Amino acid sequence: MSTLGFPSLTNPVNGELAAKLESEISLEKDMRDPDSFPAHLKEYLDNSPFTLEDTAGKEEVVMTRKFGDEQYVQDHNTRSRDSMLT
Repeated sequence: MSTLGFPSLTNPVNGELAAKLESEISLEKDMRDPDSFPAHLKEYLDNSPFTLEDTAGKEEVVMTRKFGDEQYVQDHNTRSRDSMLT
């Protein structure tokens, strides 16, 4: 019994929730370093035909790909929609 009134972690649902929260915390800690990407994104970028340009301090991320004689560019604005309204 917990003195704070929290349900026991021996409950399977609580255990699953705790594991999920630990996983999310771990991902957030990994993302603190702006020069590193989470493993799944690094794997994608290493095997992708796209190059990624993400400059610190800019709200734009650019993905570029060459295909034959053509170059494809995708610009993405990372600013939140709420901040665009003000």
